[in-house]
Amino acid sequence: RKRSQETSALLDEKLDERALAHVTAILEQWNGDVSMVPVIWKGTSTSTSVTAPSKSERTATSMAGAGLKTHPGLVQRKLTFKRPGDPDEAESEAEPEYATIEEKKVKDFAHLGELLRARDRHGAALLEYRKAMALGGEGNPVIQNGAASALIELGRFAEVPAALERVSLYYPGFLKTHLNLGQAFMQLGDKAKAIGAFEEAVGINPFHPLPHQALAALYADAGQPERAEQARASLEMLK
Repeated sequence: RKRSQETSALLDEKLDERALAHVTAILEQWNGDVSMVPVIWKGTSTSTSVTAPSKSERTATSMAGAGLKTHPGLVQRKLTFKRPGDPDEAESEAEPEYATIEEKKVKDFAHLGELLRARDRHGAALLEYRKAMALGGEGNPVIQNGAASALIELGRFAEVPAALERVSLYYPGFLKTHLNLGQAFMQLGDKAKAIGAFEEAVGINPFHPLPHQALAALYADAGQPERAEQARASLEMLK
């Protein structure tokens, strides 16, 4: 059995290397410009002057001058208004916050992680996300949630809360964070925290079916039949 596990791990490693080589070859056709590969995220690549400070650098300088602390990777999110029925961009994989990654190398690593994750090479994707974190910090919700999604697919649920700890505090309205936390806590058997995470998700976007589906089961297990029925009724309305 041990030899079989070692063989399986070695095979996964080879497949990851092959997937990475395949994606790298595609990117080479476009001279390394990941914005030319419209697979996951929408939006165009932006070029910045080598000598001019980026927006994040100017913001950090301004905050430091005001005596405020910053954390690497934190981004400013714009305030948007939606009418009822408008699609929720925060729940899609093409989140506009991807454009907040200004450093080209960080953006390249993050995008490569998404390309690999789309090909179900979650181990290789996680490596790319971690490269992005090493360069740009752990404060960007898009990168952190990409890594969290890869960890969930790999069955490494215990690592998810730590990966999302900072962004859950700084970006409490980021839907994907609560969905990932809810799924991880469910798998870890922490039903109370799973309920809390999915309830937060419903508060952000009551039209997403996943939290209602999860809450129906969680409430039932917690001995709350009325709330379980409410969750099931909400889920039916969304079908």
